[in-house]
Amino acid sequence: TFMNHELAEKLYKAGFPGIQCSEESPTPGYTYPNLSELIEACPNLYRIEKDYNVHKDAKGLDPYSWFAVTTVTWTGFGMKPDDIREEGKTPEEAIARLFIQLHEKNANKTN
Repeated sequence: TFMNHELAEKLYKAGFPGIQCSEESPTPGYTYPNLSELIEACPNLYRIEKDYNVHKDAKGLDPYSWFAVTTVTWTGFGMKPDDIREEGKTPEEAIARLFIQLHEKNANKTN
């Protein structure tokens, strides 16, 4: 699988379209969306890329991570403060985390 149970649960609680939770035996758990479904659910997705992190490499960690970034408006100094960048071990994980962040950001706007 491309994501763990904890991340699938967070997607479910964030209202990801089509994700289901089953409490039934013998296979309780969540359905996991595929990459296409994740991309479709994040209309603000600007790019997904795999990047090298020299600091992680120096610590003996896997230096390659996937990043999902929301729509970027360049100010000449990089991303705007409202833009969101999320990291994951897979592209699915990075976009799932981005979806959750966008959901939380929108929920905070309405409160």
